[in-house]
Amino acid sequence: LVGQLITEVEKLRGQFPHVRIIAISDSAFHITKPDYAWNYGINLHDADEHDIKRFGFHGLPVASAVQTLHAHEKLPPRVVVCCLGDRTSVSAIYHGKSLDMTSGYSPTDGLMSGSSAGSIDPQAVTVLKRELGLDDKNMMEYLRTRGGLLGLSGATRMNFQAACASA
Repeated sequence: LVGQLITEVEKLRGQFPHVRIIAISDSAFHITKPDYAWNYGINLHDADEHDIKRFGFHGLPVASAVQTLHAHEKLPPRVVVCCLGDRTSVSAIYHGKSLDMTSGYSPTDGLMSGSSAGSIDPQAVTVLKRELGLDDKNMMEYLRTRGGLLGLSGATRMNFQAACASA
């Protein structure tokens, strides 16, 4: 994932050589997670070599919630912050610092959301990919845009919002 971000920044530099580019990490808030919360159940050497870690996402809104609670002197020692929307995550906070969260290597990991499948068994992905005749890029797009509540209900977000408004 970090490699992908660097590639994107390099493309931007090529297109806009005289423009200052500033990157902001949405996962930076989760840097305080304990070591064990960074790893998947794969070989640590391979994970380190290829930078496959549970980075976590939604750090900006989680940090904002923690700062707001702290500013109003309402931050308990333990709190769970839920980010609900088109991408969904839950973060465990201990004394204002990230302890763990449900998203990982990419925003598609973790809980299902509006259109993202969330965590899914890798073997199921292999079968879907083969049966639907998808390449890697299209499989990722499928999981990111045709899963979640959309995949389960068959309704688009706009159809769902319209149905809720008329109810």
